[in-house]
Amino acid sequence: MLIFLDLCERAKVRFFKLARKIPAIGNQIRDELAKINEGFKEEAVKRTKGAGFLTRLPNKPISDELIAKEVASYLELGMM
Repeated sequence: MLIFLDLCERAKVRFFKLARKIPAIGNQIRDELAKINEGFKEEAVKRTKGAGFLTRLPNKPISDELIAKEVASYLELGMM
């Protein structure tokens, strides 16, 4: 049974790899992936709009509490 499932999975992967080489199907797959990618980009921009990020180390040390607050705020961006 396990060998049969493995063969089926390999056959599916091979079939779809070959199907992508057909121009009409390959173009459709690329178009759909581009739409999904644009959706991800737009959503990421909306979520992070107005959020400030630390991009350099500060001159003075930051307290543990402030670091924990910053991490929590970054995590909340992903849960909106």
